[in-house]
Amino acid sequence: MNNILSTFPIREILEKEYSSNINLLNVNAHIHTPYSFSAFENISEAFYQAKKEDIHILGINDFTTTKGYKEFHDYAMLNKIFPLFNIEMMCLLKEEQSNNIKVNDPNNPGRTYFCGKGLHYNSELAEEKNKRLKEVYNQSNEQTKLMVEKVNSLLN
Repeated sequence: MNNILSTFPIREILEKEYSSNINLLNVNAHIHTPYSFSAFENISEAFYQAKKEDIHILGINDFTTTKGYKEFHDYAMLNKIFPLFNIEMMCLLKEEQSNNIKVNDPNNPGRTYFCGKGLHYNSELAEEKNKRLKEVYNQSNEQTKLMVEKVNSLLN
């Protein structure tokens, strides 16, 4: 099976042929909120920055949680910014790590990030799936806690 993107013209041709025919929107489809790892103090700050940068479409992409979806949705509606609902998972492939194979993290062999894009907003997970997602979330937080403790021990 061929990669469908390989059938498209190169970027310069696309821009020349089509940019005058359409209004391109500013998009940031991948931000993290304080519900995972974030540069923002809160979700409202993310929307303030998006408005400042004339972003029309903004995507929440937190690690292992959908906890911020409602708040993200509400701020999107308030700011008239189209919301994208995404989720990100991180895993470690031990065989790839031991063989120094980099998957999609340029600095960490074996580390792999998976992103689910365009999820339904306000959909409920089955109890078993919700329980598993909470387990992954808790394990991720525990790993982060251990990393912070290690860094602190090195700095003290």
